[in-house]
Amino acid sequence: MIGFRVLLSLFLLSVFISTSIVLAYLALLFLKGGLDRDSFSISGLMFVFVFIVSYLALLLAVMFGGDKNG
Repeated sequence: MIGFRVLLSLFLLSVFISTSIVLAYLALLFLKGGLDRDSFSISGLMFVFVFIVSYLALLLAVMFGGDKNG
């Protein structure tokens, strides 16, 4: 059974990963000079997608990974 603190820490880690990737994407667009309204909507969709994928990946890693001897 996974505790509430573990789920909360996975949630916060997923938010951090998603925010970092989206901000890096927006920074690259800003440096290239192609920052417009469409890039913000794409980055919003990318944030949701990366958040869901990273949260599920971290959740699976916690559920099926770890110390098998303990």
